[in-house]
Amino acid sequence: MRLGWAISGTGDIINKAVAPAILEQGASELIGFYSRTAARAEEFARRFGAAQAWSDWEAMLRDPRVDVIYVGGEVSRHAPETVAAAAAGKHVVVEKPMALNAAECRRMVEACAAHHVGLAVAYYRRYYPLAMRLKELLDGGAIGRPLQAAIDMATCYNPAPDDPKYWRVAGPGGGGALMDIGSHRLDILCWLLGEPRQVAGFADRLVHGYQAPDTETLLVRFAAGTHATCRCTWAAGANQDTFEIIGSDGALLVGALEDRQFTLRRRGEREEVIAVEEVAANRHAPFIDDVATRLLAGEPPRHDGWAGLQASRIMDGCYRSAGSGQVVEV
Repeated sequence: MRLGWAISGTGDIINKAVAPAILEQGASELIGFYSRTAARAEEFARRFGAAQAWSDWEAMLRDPRVDVIYVGGEVSRHAPETVAAAAAGKHVVVEKPMALNAAECRRMVEACAAHHVGLAVAYYRRYYPLAMRLKELLDGGAIGRPLQAAIDMATCYNPAPDDPKYWRVAGPGGGGALMDIGSHRLDILCWLLGEPRQVAGFADRLVHGYQAPDTETLLVRFAAGTHATCRCTWAAGANQDTFEIIGSDGALLVGALEDRQFTLRRRGEREEVIAVEEVAANRHAPFIDDVATRLLAGEPPRHDGWAGLQASRIMDGCYRSAGSGQVVEV
C-alpha cells in the first residue's frame, strides 16, 4: 500500500524540502500540486514528476488517489484549507505556523477529529538529534526541575515589495518574526516544558516599513510553573540564535538547534559538552517519513494537531497582550 500526497502551495519550502521529502519516502507517492495559478501547478508537477496539476481546489479534494494534503500556502489559507480537506476525508499536514491564531488552530483540530483524519504540523525540528537529546535529558531529570528558559532569535529580513516572499511580512497572511522564525523554537519549548498558561508580550515595528511586526518579545508561564522568555527580531544588525533552559540542578545551553553539540552544566559549575548527530540534509525528511509511516499503519501522527496548537497559543497570547497591555490566559 502506498500513501498518495497532494501539495497545496508552490513556494520555496515546497520546492526545496517538502516535495523532495515526499519523493524520498519509500511508501509515498506524490500525486500532484494545487495552485490558484494553473501554470504554476503545472510547472511543479513537471518538475517533480507528479501526475496531476490542479487549479480547482474541489477537484483535488475529489481525487481518490489523494490520501494526504500538505497545506503549504500562506498562513491565512491554513485553517480553511485544513477544514475543507478534513471534510473530504483527507489527512492533513500543515506548514508552520499552524494558523493565524489559536482559535483557527482549534477549529482545525476539531475538524480533523470529527472526520477521523490525521493532522500534523510541520514542526520538523522535533526530529533534530539535538532536540531529541534535550528531551531525553529533561525527562531523565538531568537538570532537576526546569525553572526558566530563554529563546533569542535575531537577524535582518526586509524583502522588497516585489519579492515573491513579501507575503511573509505583509500582515495577516504571513505574520512576522515571531510567527516565522520564533514558532519553531516555541514549539520545541512546549514539547520540552508542557502546556503554556499565561503570556505577556510586545509586538512592534521598530525599523522596517512593512505591515508585520519586526520585533517581538514575550514572557510565558507554563502549567508546570516554568518561566520562559522569547525575543525575536527581523531588524537586528547582528545575528543571534540561542536556546537555554535553567533547572534546579543545572542548565542546558544551546546555540542553534541545528548545532552538533551543546552544553550540560550541572550543579557546582561542572560542564559537559554533549555531541549529537548532524541534522538530515533535507530537514523535512525525518518528519515526513514518520508521518507517512504512522498513517499507513493506521496510527495518528506522533506530534499531532494538539501539539502544534501549543506554540500558536503562545504567539496568539503575545499579540493579545500587546494589544491590551495585560497578561493574558492562553
